[in-house]
Amino acid sequence: IDKSFFGKKSHPARKLLNTMAHAGIGWAPGGNAERDFLYRKFKDAVETVLSFFEDDIGVFETVLQDFQSFLENERRRASIVEQRTLETEQGKARAELAQATVAETIATSIAGKTLPAIAREVLEQGWSKVLFLILAREGEDSGSWKSACRVMDELVWSVQPKPSASERERLGKLKVGLFSNLQAGLARV
Repeated sequence: IDKSFFGKKSHPARKLLNTMAHAGIGWAPGGNAERDFLYRKFKDAVETVLSFFEDDIGVFETVLQDFQSFLENERRRASIVEQRTLETEQGKARAELAQATVAETIATSIAGKTLPAIAREVLEQGWSKVLFLILAREGEDSGSWKSACRVMDELVWSVQPKPSASERERLGKLKVGLFSNLQAGLARV
């Protein structure tokens, strides 16, 4: 109907076709095309043009605006999904690093020492979670991290043999605070 369609890049019908062709680059139909958002939008655009176009090219402008709006929404949605995926992966990496740091910190604290099974279990099954939580929330430079490491070191020290009277005296003074600190830390997790 409109001979300028082929000669004018700005013709609404040509812009619509170009936009749809560009959007379709790389698109491959999945198992159920009717569930594919892009396929449904193509179908809606074609059906709208077929239903309403007679001689008014304004239909193409309306469909083009709607199609461009759809593409912009899809770009935004894809960007949000990509950002969330990236944040999830970064969170996993931080968690793995924190777990490795906690394991290394505990290993360093007990290196070369013999611990009763219950003390080892408290450290590896309970206190490791306390350390992980603090590390994830506050970091290694925090006072809470340093305090939790000190409690761990005191626990390790407390279960070692105490040959001297001064060590046994120190242990007696340390016990009440140590148990209280252990309970408070484990209550956090």
